[in-house]
Parts: sequence; structure tokens; C-alpha cells
Amino acid sequence: MPLAGAQESSSLRTNAPPPPIIRAIREVLDLSSTDLARKPPVEVRAVVICFDPDFKLFFVHDGTGSIYVHNRGPEIEFAPGQLLEIKGAAAAGRFSPILDARLVTKAGTAPLPPAQRASDTHLVSGRLDAQWVETAGVVRSQTLRRGRLYLKLASGPLRFSAYLQQCDTNVADLVNSRIAIRGLAAVKLDNEGGLAGFQLFANSLADVQVLTPSPSDAASAKPRPAKELHGFGASRLADHRVRAQGLVVARGSRTGFLLQDPTGTIEVQCLSRSDAMPGDVVDATGFLSARPCPPRVEDAVVRKIGEAEQATPFHLAAGTPLRLNHQNTLVETEAELVNRAVPQPDLVVLTLRQGSQTFQALLFATNAVRGLARLQLGSRLLVAGLCRLESEGRMTGDAGISCEWCGTTCLPEAAAQTPTEPVFNLWLRSPADVRVVRGPAVEVTRTDMTLAGLVAFIAIAAPAGVIAVAMVSRRRRRELEGIMRKQMALQAEVQESEQQVRRSLEERERLAQDLHDDLIQSIYSVGLRLEDCRRQMRVSPETTENRLASSVAALNDIIRNVRNFISGLETKILNGREFRTALKSLALTTSDGPSPLAIDVDLAAAERLSSSEATQLLNIAKEAMSNSLRHARASRVSVSLKAAANGIRFEVQDDGVGFDPQSVTPRGLGLRNMASRAKDMGAEFEIVSAAGKGCSIIVTFPKRTIV
Repeated sequence: MPLAGAQESSSLRTNAPPPPIIRAIREVLDLSSTDLARKPPVEVRAVVICFDPDFKLFFVHDGTGSIYVHNRGPEIEFAPGQLLEIKGAAAAGRFSPILDARLVTKAGTAPLPPAQRASDTHLVSGRLDAQWVETAGVVRSQTLRRGRLYLKLASGPLRFSAYLQQCDTNVADLVNSRIAIRGLAAVKLDNEGGLAGFQLFANSLADVQVLTPSPSDAASAKPRPAKELHGFGASRLADHRVRAQGLVVARGSRTGFLLQDPTGTIEVQCLSRSDAMPGDVVDATGFLSARPCPPRVEDAVVRKIGEAEQATPFHLAAGTPLRLNHQNTLVETEAELVNRAVPQPDLVVLTLRQGSQTFQALLFATNAVRGLARLQLGSRLLVAGLCRLESEGRMTGDAGISCEWCGTTCLPEAAAQTPTEPVFNLWLRSPADVRVVRGPAVEVTRTDMTLAGLVAFIAIAAPAGVIAVAMVSRRRRRELEGIMRKQMALQAEVQESEQQVRRSLEERERLAQDLHDDLIQSIYSVGLRLEDCRRQMRVSPETTENRLASSVAALNDIIRNVRNFISGLETKILNGREFRTALKSLALTTSDGPSPLAIDVDLAAAERLSSSEATQLLNIAKEAMSNSLRHARASRVSVSLKAAANGIRFEVQDDGVGFDPQSVTPRGLGLRNMASRAKDMGAEFEIVSAAGKGCSIIVTFPKRTIV
């Protein structure tokens, strides 16, 4: 995730008359975007509160506030507690203002300022971005890598990460402890530049204080009944580890399921994908959430300890709606299928209607789509599943109705006293939980088809003495055959419509890929060049004129590409030499300054690529290079295409901030597009990255002859 310190490249310019010099960081933080665009001069005397060259962190504090420093001078190692004199200009960063420094001078040492006590609300809102703060939370996990300690913490429903420098190998186990931590708050931004959370950067373990040590080891403690994890008595366990055992009665996601024991039911969310299936008896150790009703066990480690026979569903009489007293009960009911959706590859959502009540049945399983593929809209189904209140934990706003768990108004408690009809889900266990009672009204049933065959037999074999009956039978047969022909024609139309919709969706996905990877990236590149022209206009008009001409030419290329898209055309690369030329051209136009991109293409390998493969590979390169410069803040990016032992290897590598590929969920459109393009070519797609260690995008083609 990009940090708040990331900034746009800028250069100082002199205005006449010169504006007053800003001498306090708080004044910089209070500047409007219009004022920041003027880049007013700044001279401050401040102490280093955070410096990490691997993460590209450089923050200082002058007593009025703290700010990110973009040092344009020589690369110098700094340390927390060093006093600096900084001259430069205020500028707009990716989120909060920054200090664009042209001269940084060491001026001694000074104590670090006291940390500002930070509320969860202020941290989540981004108001404290780049500030020296103190907050608290329960440690969910800790990892020590190369002298750095990585912590994941929770404070009520809030989750955040903390990174500590200068940690040796003898770090105490902080998991399940409540700690206070002092550090630099930095917002996390998504690919669209929106807030996606925050993180803390601390200097050492001296910035950590254990407020409440970890209770006894939950993994070895006696399992708690599900009933004890609900209600006021469980509130003292909130955010801490608990252990539960029971039967998996239904799954709701890749990582989540419902666990039931003789006392009740509780939801479990695992650290990673869970293999637990309905019918498994499991042991789950995780953290009891502090969210509104009902609580759940989060970040759980689960192990299977046995299997058990699943309960028989409670059958609801015809016309009986789902009610609050069915909550967490395995029920069986009849309803009409209104809609069938597949929001994920292994999730099917059935929308069902029973009288005036509409509810959903959800099946999460690897065979969900295949198992429920033949269901037809309008069919009458018999479904069995665990009844769950869909809107659990949402506040109704009704005054005077308070839940003993969360101390406020929540839907399960309020629903019984409010006329609003609650919304239910049925969590299914397997495709066998859905049975067709009868098909849609337009379908010819098996009984009708059997009757048609029987009538045909009688008509053929009937003796002359029953000719009148045979005539009636033939008439009935003709009627049924007409119905069957209409039904077959209708089914053919439906299948054709489904194929058209599928083709439309595939074409839409292709256009989305091409627009994102080609046009949007090209427009972004032109935008960078125009921004550079705006900065250089007063300094070097001659250079600006040349750059404007280049930008106009690039815009003309974009217009031509748009016309090609409208016409269904796509520019093709004819050979490997043109592929290398296109990459070099892309490198020159992607960066707004001296290009940090290095191109290394083996022509023999490139010429073995087909025209389509070269085109797809160029689009992957365009997206990867753009990500390296826009999000990773890389100072160097290398692009290579070479013959390898296992085929042809294409790689885009940068020295940016990096990220954990497993934590990017869901993946951004750019990563999905790159993976999809590689799959279309029959190539392997791989992301190699870690926080602070840069990123490599690798596409490997199967082994082929290189001449």
C-alpha cells in the first residue's frame, strides 16, 4: 500500500515578490491545496522521529507537528533524536502535506516529543497521518524478520499493523497481550487513492508498553461453550484468545464457518483458508471479537478432531415463514426460486420466495456451482439450511432497546419489538440440501412425458374395438407433442440468450483490460508530462515547448488507439525488434523525469513470441511499470525478456516499498488484468514481493526452441 509520504515530483520556483517563509510545521499542515500548489518556502528546526531508508521513511517534528521530508539533497543516514535544520518548500503529498527539502543540516540532538494520544476514530479518518501518536490494542500476531518486528493488532473492531525497527532475536511473545504503542501513524491508500486503513512505524521495543499480559494459554485451556461467548459475561474476553470445540454446521466463506455445540452457535473466521467442512468436529483457537452482536472467533487456528452425523432439519409446514425463533436452527422449507447468482467461483446465492417473504440460501463449496447448475427459475424447491438473521449487528436506531452484549441497540434484540420485518439467510451445507419439488410452470413434467409415451403406445397397439379411445389418445398425444416442441424451442432460445450474455461479459472484460492497461496508463503518462511542463514553463520555455509538442503527439496516439478500440482493431507488434523498441518508447513516456527504467531484451527470445503474445506482454509491462512508479515509489525499475531453462522469462523488477501478495484481497484491477493476460497466453504469472523489499512481476512462457 502506498504511504502518506509518497509525493509528486516537484521543483522549487521563485515568485516575485517572494512569499513569507513558513517556520512551523503546523502552518504547513494547515495550508490549503491552493496554497500548497504555490510551494511556499519553509525553514524549520526539527527533530527526527522516524527514519528508515528501506521503507523510504523520513519524518521530523518541531513541537507543533510532524511531517514527511522528501530530501532532494545527498542521501544521508539520519537517526531518531537528531536535530536538523531544513530548508525547502511545502508541497502536496499523496495524502497529507510534505516538506520538499533542498538542504538538510545536522544541528545536534534533541529528545523525541511526547506522543499524541490517538482515538480510533481520528486514526481511521486519516486526521493523524504523519503524526507521532500513541494508541493501544491486543496483539493478534507477531513476526520477526531481519531485525524488524511486525505486529498485527486489534482494538475493538479496528485492525492495524505496526512495524518496529531495531529488534533482536530475543523478543518476548506479545501475542494476546494488550499493549500501548508509540509511533508514526501513516495512512494506507488503495489503488484509487482512497483510505484503506492506517499503520504505525515505531523505532524500537522501547516504544511498546505491555498494559495487560496475555492470559493463560487458550490453546491448552478448556474449551468454552458457545453460550459463554455471548452475552455480558463474555465481554471481559473480548479481543483475547478463546478456545471452542464443536460441529461445523455450515460454511459462509473461504475462511469462515458456523460452529455449533450443545449450548449454541458461534461464527469462526480463520487466519487463512479453512478446510473444515460441514460434519467435521473441530477445535478452534482464536480471538473473540468486540464487534456488536453477535461476537465471533477471529484469526482462528483450526484443527479437525473428528466427524459427527449431521442433525435432521426441522421441517417448517407449508406457508410457515422464517422467524426469529428459528435463528441458528437447521430448518427445511419449501420456496420458489426467484434468482440464482454466482458472485464467486465457489459461492452460489439462491433468492427464494415463500408467500410474502423473500430470503436467500447461500452455498459455499467447491462443487457449489456444478451441484446447483440445473436449477430453473420458477421451480419449487425444498431447501435445508441453518437459519441466520442477515442483518445481525446493524444498528436500528430505535431508542430504549439495549443489548447486554454491546450496550447499545442491535437488530436481534430490537427486531422483536419493531414492525420491521427481519431478513434471513439459510446457510446450506451441500448441494444435497436443495431438492426440486416441481419445475417451473412452462416445463413439461416427467409425468406428462410418460403419459405421452403411454398414449402413443395405446394408439399404436389398440384393437379395432377401441378405435374411439385411440382417436382420443392420438389427439392428446398431438397436444403434448406440440407442448414439447414449444418447450424445446423455448429452451433453445434461453440457451442462446445465455451464450450471448456470456460472450458479452467476456467482451466487456476484454475491453476493461485493454482500457485499463493501454489507454488509462497512456493518459496517466501524458498527465505526468503536462504537469512537468507546468512546472518548467517559467524556468525553461524552450524545453517546455518541446515537451508540449511531445505530449500533443502522445495524445494523438491515444486518439488513434481509441478509434482502433471503437473499430474493434488492436495494434499488433510484428517482431521482436519492434517489441524492444516499443518497450524503450514506453520507458521514455512513462516517467515524468529522467527515466529510472532499464530495458534488457534478448532479441532471439523476443522473436519467438507471436504477435498476440508480444502485444499482451507489452500491456503487462505497461501496467507493471506504471505500478512501480505510481504506487511503489521505486527509484529503479528493470524490464527484461530472456531465454530461461524452463522457457522464456519476462520480468519487471523494482526497488520500491513492496507489499505482501497474500494480503492484497481483493486484488486490484491491474494485477487481475496482468494475471488474466498471462493465463490467456498459456504462461505462468508470478508476483514476488515483500514489504520493503521491492516487487517482481514474472511471466514465464513454456519451453520453446530459441534460435
